[in-house]
Amino acid sequence: MDTATHMLRTGRRGALFELNMALRDVRASLQRIGLAWSLAQHDIVSRYRGSILGPFWITLSMGLMVAGIGLLNARLFRASLHDFIPFGLWNTGPAWVPLQPIFSLGCPPTPD
Repeated sequence: MDTATHMLRTGRRGALFELNMALRDVRASLQRIGLAWSLAQHDIVSRYRGSILGPFWITLSMGLMVAGIGLLNARLFRASLHDFIPFGLWNTGPAWVPLQPIFSLGCPPTPD
């Protein structure tokens, strides 16, 4: 099937064209990185406006959660802290925290 017929039947222009479009989109996004930074900063400032600790609370709460869960799990699994903490650090914080909004917003509670 030639390119014109393929485009008419599927609405797609081919993998190379789609790759070029994706790369063009990434380039345009990187050129506007200042906008993304500004929006992120505004979100953090507005979220923690009345807090004394401010945006440092994100880091502090993550550190306390990782330390607490890491120590608890090392104790429960009878593992030495030297062996368990690096594993526990990854599994408690950075691996799951970005997924939490997806689960909480994507799975609304069922009505009674």
